[in-house]
Amino acid sequence: MFRHSVRGTALAYKMIAARDNQTLTRERSSAYIVLANARALASQGWQVKITDGEGKQFGPAEFEDFVSAKHKTPVRAIAEALTAPV
Repeated sequence: MFRHSVRGTALAYKMIAARDNQTLTRERSSAYIVLANARALASQGWQVKITDGEGKQFGPAEFEDFVSAKHKTPVRAIAEALTAPV
């Protein structure tokens, strides 16, 4: 389980994205933000893995299904809204 915190909230998700010789790591408590970031990076050719607080790993599509099963708000709609051009 993650023990770090962001603004006093325990982190629930860690995203690691890799491409060529680059690696990005992001830790967030919001599944929606993690999913939006993961989808954006995957669309740019990054290999993305998301780990939940229990250590289970997901790809972006698998994570979307996982989160959709736990939340009432349509995850795809939220993630698309977060990544839509302004």
